[in-house]
Amino acid sequence: TQVRAGDQHMGVLTKEGKLYTWGYNDFGQLGWGLHGTDRVGQQKPNQVKGMIENEEIIDFAMGGGHTCAITKSCRVFGWGSNTNGQLGHAMKQCFPEPVEIPLGDPIAKVRA
Repeated sequence: TQVRAGDQHMGVLTKEGKLYTWGYNDFGQLGWGLHGTDRVGQQKPNQVKGMIENEEIIDFAMGGGHTCAITKSCRVFGWGSNTNGQLGHAMKQCFPEPVEIPLGDPIAKVRA
């Protein structure tokens, strides 16, 4: 089990490789498919949704308004704020659910 903290959001990775998040969610950094001012202060942990939901996560990292994770199959996902391109996508927007970051080379660790 791993526990990590971003600026105002938290996450825990279970032994089964499932990621649960809670806290501030104004940029979608919780990965629940929701974001905005009406989605802040989520106090109950929920599993991250979308493309990563059925993957086995082996590591994750949390930044100021974004979260990244790597799966057992070496796929890297990011979600939350991408206003400065921190999720590796050209579209400068928020991603409220995980999107895959295509890298081409096998990855072993992520840091936000």
